[in-house]
Amino acid sequence: MKRMSVPLALSLSLVVLSAAWAGDEGNRGPRPARTGGEITKVDAASISIMQKKEGGPGQEQTYKIDQNTKVLVQSDEMETVEGEGGRKFERSKWVDGKVEDLKAGQRVNITYLNDTATKIELPKPPAPKAGGEGDRREEAKPPKAGEGDRGGEAKPPKAGGEGDRAREKAAPPKREGGEGDR
Repeated sequence: MKRMSVPLALSLSLVVLSAAWAGDEGNRGPRPARTGGEITKVDAASISIMQKKEGGPGQEQTYKIDQNTKVLVQSDEMETVEGEGGRKFERSKWVDGKVEDLKAGQRVNITYLNDTATKIELPKPPAPKAGGEGDRREEAKPPKAGEGDRGGEAKPPKAGGEGDRAREKAAPPKREGGEGDR
């Protein structure tokens, strides 16, 4: 009787604990979500951003701003922080900002709950590309002599007559016996 009561007690306690854990998960409430886009309109009570969609027109979203909405602006200063394992690294410092710092045309990241912004992050705009404006791409230049130009010649075969791919596909040799085989 005693032998059977210990496993029974353990299994009952596991059932009770798992039921409590499952019930706790439903009581967490809604979780904040994140989005980003370009500001189209901003005032003391709301912010509207245009969210770009791949291959289609963007979608405008409006979020309420209240006294609990935190505005953070990325500064030019760097700060040293400690990461996992005690490693130190530098990152941009974020400073407290105001809704008045936000202007149409700026890109922002918004953390929101329901339709209210809880945090608005204003990152530094990306640095302009060196050598000119916009997304102009350099024209492809032909390779210089000796930089991968084979002039139409085929690559000579490897010693043994097989190429790399044939060797990759070949099965590794089977070992027979030995200590590692069990």
